[in-house]
Amino acid sequence: MSSTPYFCATPRRRQAVREHPTLNGIDFLELLDRDAPPGSPRQQTLLVRLLKAVPATLGVGNVRLTGGVRIAPVRALWAAAASDAATLFADGRISAGERDLFLDQPTPESLFLVRTDVAGDFAPYRLALVRDLLDPTAPEGFDPILSEIEFGFKVECPSEFDCAPDDDCPPEEATTPAIDYLAKDYGSFRQLMLDRLAVTMPAWTERSPACLLYT
Repeated sequence: MSSTPYFCATPRRRQAVREHPTLNGIDFLELLDRDAPPGSPRQQTLLVRLLKAVPATLGVGNVRLTGGVRIAPVRALWAAAASDAATLFADGRISAGERDLFLDQPTPESLFLVRTDVAGDFAPYRLALVRDLLDPTAPEGFDPILSEIEFGFKVECPSEFDCAPDDDCPPEEATTPAIDYLAKDYGSFRQLMLDRLAVTMPAWTERSPACLLYT
């Protein structure tokens, strides 16, 4: 799977939908890449984790994929619940390794599988669950906010655009000047200022009261 799942919206909203008796929505999305079993196309299987069980009526006609730059559009070939992996295998849509992988996922009945025709590029994409390809509203029983999610096909691929270096050095500790809070007369205040100037302006050695720095 992708090393970093794509989460949808805010934790509070997901929790509210999770506690709702009937409302459903997308929890997070993962991309099957390096963990794909032999014979499984890499970067072409989206694992969409729902907050509740996948409705029996939800299928490929409810999946809308948008985004991309060089590779667009990306289309969904088929979509089904992971708990139906045995049927997908019998229909010749997935391999035996994929079947075992999908059925071995936690709560496969709430895992919605989407197989795409190609692997997208490095640009962001968006998966939306819709009523049908002509009606972009969320399917009945789905939260409209948690019915779509942005993701990337190349999350496990090295990119020359990730140019920000890792800063492993601890931040430098700021030094605070030693201040004598008991200084309360002219002499002690003068000495306090001279001590501070010796730190901030070490090249200045004049101590005469007639110096311009005193005026």
